[in-house]
Amino acid sequence: MQPYKVCIRLFFHWHLFNEDFMRLSAPTTLVFIISLALAVFAVLPLLGVVVPHVGISSFMILVIAYVVLAAGVLLRKL
Repeated sequence: MQPYKVCIRLFFHWHLFNEDFMRLSAPTTLVFIISLALAVFAVLPLLGVVVPHVGISSFMILVIAYVVLAAGVLLRKL
């Protein structure tokens, strides 16, 4: 058997039968509040509230909020 096939087979075998693979956890309250605050701040201009110019778009702020929340779910100690 070719070496790269052995590596691929071992990789998938480890991931399929490892109990710790993609173990998700609830984000901490602080991470959730930070993500929620960023999301609300990004939606405010759409509701007609005047927000000082930040330098990045509302969409990017929403993406940052989602990344913060996803990191809180994927990382156990966060």
